[in-house]
Amino acid sequence: MAATFSEGPEKGGKRCDNVTSSPNAARLEKFALGAGLVFEVAVLLISPDWHTAAFLAAVLLVLLVTIGGLKGGSRLKLLSVKVKPEFALLLVTITLCILGSEVFLRLFWSQQFPDFQHLAYLKDNLGFRYDATLGWFPVANSHGYFNSLFSKISMDDNSKGFRDIEPVFSDKPRIMFIGDSFVWGYDVQAPDRFTDKLRARHPEWSIYNCGVSGYGTDQEYLLLKQRFDDYKPRLVFLVFCTENDDENNCSNNSEGTYFKPYFTVGRKGLVLHGIPVPPSERVFCLQHPLLFKSYLARLVLRAYENLLAPNPHPAQMPTFPLIAAMQDFSKSKGATFAVALTARYPKLEQFLQENHVPFLDLSGCERFREHDHWNSQGHTHVCDRIEEFLLAGKLIPP
Repeated sequence: MAATFSEGPEKGGKRCDNVTSSPNAARLEKFALGAGLVFEVAVLLISPDWHTAAFLAAVLLVLLVTIGGLKGGSRLKLLSVKVKPEFALLLVTITLCILGSEVFLRLFWSQQFPDFQHLAYLKDNLGFRYDATLGWFPVANSHGYFNSLFSKISMDDNSKGFRDIEPVFSDKPRIMFIGDSFVWGYDVQAPDRFTDKLRARHPEWSIYNCGVSGYGTDQEYLLLKQRFDDYKPRLVFLVFCTENDDENNCSNNSEGTYFKPYFTVGRKGLVLHGIPVPPSERVFCLQHPLLFKSYLARLVLRAYENLLAPNPHPAQMPTFPLIAAMQDFSKSKGATFAVALTARYPKLEQFLQENHVPFLDLSGCERFREHDHWNSQGHTHVCDRIEEFLLAGKLIPP
């Protein structure tokens, strides 16, 4: 910037009468504005919607304000703020870097930033909400659908938040089934699940499906402690997912997308960590849809989340202590505890035998070819085996 000066009222003093821009500064202003407009047009072409337009309008406003600061001289009172040209130049540079990074991410990394705006809830649109204790949990009294591999699957959650009929409490023996998507019934209609088929066969029992898709044994243990008094079951029946429960129990996130609580094994037993559960990227996107239309903002959030809650690497896997804790808790409440395994797990089977926990092997039940969950026929066979297991073991008191 070049300025002309004249003598001030005091002898030897100088004051600034007017400010003129040098040719270099004028070229810089034109380049900054032109580059910013090009970047914004490129982003709009990649993602043409009003969220993107609003975000880019805010960035463009910052760019215009900073260019105005450059044109104002050594010090300019702009919007009641004095702006140095060096600082204004820095803001222009940062703004162009932000726009350039946004274009780069949208062009080359767009597959890493799925659009969450069309999802009403969490966990792949399964009707779940953020929960500070469990990570996620179904929305009570909600109704909706999710697109399965073959058709639309209905989701009707009762007043307790579970995908089940409204619970009726009577003097009938009560069975509380706990588990992940195998119990929840992924890719099958609710009446096709083993719990609903078992309820139809034995109306003399009160059967409650308390499965939540994606849960590990740690979340199921917390859920049991949280909801036991709501149901007061005589039998707590855990369906252990051999395929991934061990992995889930050793991590503070599910599939790298949703944060969850986790346990480690210390000298005094299980130690709970991660409460309150940090909100995930998807939670922030749903809460602040305009801000997180920016891929760069989401990238910064991911970096922050990695620093906030890094993956734990426990010296001892907590699965077996968690199952023992579920057994102890059930006994303290006067309930029987049993386990079903979705596939063979010799070490866990030995542990269950040593701790006198009744267990059942459910391996071999028919599954979808596209994924590992039981199909409708598989749920029928699961129902057959559980029915035989309960009657033979006399686990349900009359």
